[in-house]
Amino acid sequence: MRYILSIFICFALLTTLNAQNNKYTGLKSKGEIPDDFTKLTLKKIEEAQAAATSGRKKDKTKSKFYEISNFGVDELLQSGSVCFNDTISSYVENVLEEIRAKNKSIPLDIRIYTIKSPVVNAFTTDQGIIFINTGLLAQLENEAQLAFVLCHEIIHYTEGHVMEGFIEDTKIENAKDDYRRIKNVDKELASTRFSRKMETEADKKGLELFLNTDYNPAEVDGVFDVLLYSYLPFDEIPFDSSILEVGNYQIPDKYFLEELNEIEVEEDIDDSRQTHPNIAKRRKKADNILISEKQTGKDFIVSEEAFYSVRAAARYEVLRLQLINGNYSEALYSAYILKKEYPDNPLPELAVGEILYGTALFANTKNKKKVTGYYKKKQGNVQQVYYVLNKIKAKDMTLLALRYNYYLQEKFPENEVIKKRLETLSRDLVYYYEVDDSDLNFVKIENQKDTSSVTKKTTVKKVSSKYDRIKSKKSNGSSKENTFNKKWAYDLFIDCNCESELEELFEKGKKLSDDKKYQLAETDDEELNQKSLDEQKAYAKEKRKHGRSLGIDKIILVDPYYAILNLNKKDALKRVKSEKEEVEQLTSYEDIAKMANLDLEILTNYRFNSTDVQRYNDFSLINEWANERFMMKNRTDFTSSAEEVQDLIDRYGTEYFAWTGVVNATYPRSGKLYVALLSFYSIVGIPYGIYYLATPKTETYIYFSLFNIKTGELVMYESRSINMKDSNGLLDTHYYDIFNQIKK
Repeated sequence: MRYILSIFICFALLTTLNAQNNKYTGLKSKGEIPDDFTKLTLKKIEEAQAAATSGRKKDKTKSKFYEISNFGVDELLQSGSVCFNDTISSYVENVLEEIRAKNKSIPLDIRIYTIKSPVVNAFTTDQGIIFINTGLLAQLENEAQLAFVLCHEIIHYTEGHVMEGFIEDTKIENAKDDYRRIKNVDKELASTRFSRKMETEADKKGLELFLNTDYNPAEVDGVFDVLLYSYLPFDEIPFDSSILEVGNYQIPDKYFLEELNEIEVEEDIDDSRQTHPNIAKRRKKADNILISEKQTGKDFIVSEEAFYSVRAAARYEVLRLQLINGNYSEALYSAYILKKEYPDNPLPELAVGEILYGTALFANTKNKKKVTGYYKKKQGNVQQVYYVLNKIKAKDMTLLALRYNYYLQEKFPENEVIKKRLETLSRDLVYYYEVDDSDLNFVKIENQKDTSSVTKKTTVKKVSSKYDRIKSKKSNGSSKENTFNKKWAYDLFIDCNCESELEELFEKGKKLSDDKKYQLAETDDEELNQKSLDEQKAYAKEKRKHGRSLGIDKIILVDPYYAILNLNKKDALKRVKSEKEEVEQLTSYEDIAKMANLDLEILTNYRFNSTDVQRYNDFSLINEWANERFMMKNRTDFTSSAEEVQDLIDRYGTEYFAWTGVVNATYPRSGKLYVALLSFYSIVGIPYGIYYLATPKTETYIYFSLFNIKTGELVMYESRSINMKDSNGLLDTHYYDIFNQIKK
């Protein structure tokens, strides 16, 4: 059965990745939502404690573990970053079944979920969940390596390592049992030493499970290579400027390093403060076991084709996440690698258009390093990419982004997002640099692209994998002729046959620039500036007097948050009470919205049932949108999920999505001694002083953000602090005021 499933997985992935469309929507969950995602954490804790005690006396440390562990796992499960029943998780499940077929003792309650994360990692929970990051799958070379990773994680579960580590850390922190005489400075060393012991056990016993299968034992060593070089991109190939060059132009030689930093990493590092043994130790111990075992096996058992399809999906997902996180240098290199591997797929080119556009937006507001990063300490070929994006000046980057996105518009004329990008770029060229279409060079030339300064690619021996290329020590820079035309960016439009189109585009850009100047009171007309300022003052005065009047009929409230903190305690967050209040407050939001005649819909895991997979995917998408929107700050006209967001608007019948939270905090009063001394000077002050000293201070904080997800505009933001404990009446009053301002 698993082989049939693999065929379907492979078909689904290949259809997605090879489709000649211009819309990639990322990894999606499918089928029924598992109980792990919808069951209240409190219920999970009760079930875990009941199973553990079974008539025995309750253990306080274990009870605390169940609370912290379940809430920690549920925070991840409810983040929208985890996928279930998706094509990647399903394939990994098939590999797990192959391992279980040869190891009958593996528990049946282990389940696999995929985390949408570029980080190279996998980990296990005490509940029997193995989380696999897309970043890890993007780096693996074959199915056998994946199988060893799973065997390692299975041992963490079957040996109870998560709870064992928590109990040991509690003993260390409280100086109990063997740690009675431990010094504070040695506590971290003791904790990491115990963690390394468990990791060594997981390697050893995991290898025993692995050797029971028919997978190739030689690939265990490859897993350690993956971990050793996990800080690098998912492949290591020379970078040239071809991916940025879509017209009759050449990126100048100036923007290319002649020599790159070599890839250098130490295997045998001091691991005394690390949770894992260093790679040299892990590799040696594995080799000592493998030397006396079988030396042959298969790299693939479930499906070679499905593995490479899954890895491709993981790599595209890593690229998408790099875009969302604003990690544009890494994203450009990922797009370059994928373009080389899948030349007919349009997604890498679309990513490049987005990268250049986003980089230009940040560069124009003098904040480019936030999205390009720093190049000096980077190793290998990715350093070249960091250098290019760092060194191209803001105006030139904006012109390059305009040229590249114009090329994309010609290729994908129905893409509305690209059209909006072009308008914004033309606006920024006018606003920041007073550049318009008359400054550009459209003159036709006879010859095609001048190849005199084309990158001279260094010949590199062809090897089979990223890790072989790294070990070959052949990270090369570009050897380009040292010529530089300062006006090169104005020549990007030569032979583009787009003069009339750009003239029309810059007319829009000038209008948008004028509008922006008016809003900021930066026009050349002082009377106009004063009018703008007067309008802003009048709006602010009206807002103070009567509140906002937004006239919005419907909003979607996304995952409302509620936290109760007691800062007098070491473990300040009251998790169980917080969840109870969070769930109860959902009904209050709906009741208050009805009173304000506001149509309110709540999107949260607490309201999902097993068939709500579409709503779960929507929840995941809107949280990704929010993360990118906050990263972009006031650059409201851009998010990488803009096309999908339109589907959300159509599905929910509104452009307005809100995030809100309540924090009730109790903390010690300051200046206790000062108050005590003053109060005891008079008989009248004594009762007050006693009350003040005995009563902790309590405050309630409310935050509320309302966005138009179509434009990215922050429509409303409220942050309120009340010097008293929360109550239903208190919160109802404040939320009625907020909802009323939205509706009226």
